[in-house]
Amino acid sequence: MNIYEIVTSKIIECLNKGVIPWKKEWTSIPFSNYCTRKKYQGINQLLLYAQCIVNKKNYVSPFWLTWNQVKKLKGCIRRNEKASIIVFYDFKIIEEDIINDRGEKEIIEKKISFLKYYNVFNYEQTEGIPEIIINKNEYKKDCEEIISNMVEKPVIRYGLNPAYNPIKDYIIIPNINNFKSSDSYYSSFFHELIHWTGHKSRLDRFNEQSLKFGSEVYSKEELTAELGSSFLCHLTGIEKDIIKNQASYIKGWLEALNNDKRLIINASSKAQKGVDYILSLSENKILMKTA
Repeated sequence: MNIYEIVTSKIIECLNKGVIPWKKEWTSIPFSNYCTRKKYQGINQLLLYAQCIVNKKNYVSPFWLTWNQVKKLKGCIRRNEKASIIVFYDFKIIEEDIINDRGEKEIIEKKISFLKYYNVFNYEQTEGIPEIIINKNEYKKDCEEIISNMVEKPVIRYGLNPAYNPIKDYIIIPNINNFKSSDSYYSSFFHELIHWTGHKSRLDRFNEQSLKFGSEVYSKEELTAELGSSFLCHLTGIEKDIIKNQASYIKGWLEALNNDKRLIINASSKAQKGVDYILSLSENKILMKTA
């Protein structure tokens, strides 16, 4: 039994025993104020996301500050950075003369609401302000060598949620300190790396249906990516603490596919090809020997 069969059998064993519900291993903090830690509400979340898209910014930090807050913290705004806008309702009291039912002149108070806005800057647009560290995780040599030894490296961008963009062909991954552990960071990173191997210029696994969330083809690709992640976690020695979460994730997608466990065998084959493709790009082939 080879390494891929061993890991696949472990996953199936977990599925047969019943596994704990899948839990997200990274911290998705909504856009929030750096100083108060309070999250922005409703329309302001949408406004900030929209302005990030317009300005083609994919910030890793969810924290924002006003110019006055930056100044108070003795920091500064980086040169040529543009502010984003948040809005809120304020009100003022005005006095108004009216004639009451008795024909007498009377002064009443009326509350008038109005919309105000603030300019805010993402933490990454500033300098001289301490970073908010969510978790203190360390990079692991064996895991980092997966990428550093590849002669063809993926384009990696940092953002708030892990993802792979198959159209523009790049991986998005949160900062390692946004994850609950170093192992969970690499598990998520390897998942997106397996997706990366499916690009038409590599193993060509994708079609139009692959990009439609919830479709059967999309679900099968998720199985492939998570199994491939399991293989890479095993090869780099970090499988032990995360395999139950991986099995739980796979279970969720199997439920979308009517719990047909036979699909794991097919997905395992595709995942093996993805891992072999990644390892074949290694300049020193160290990991190939351990497999």
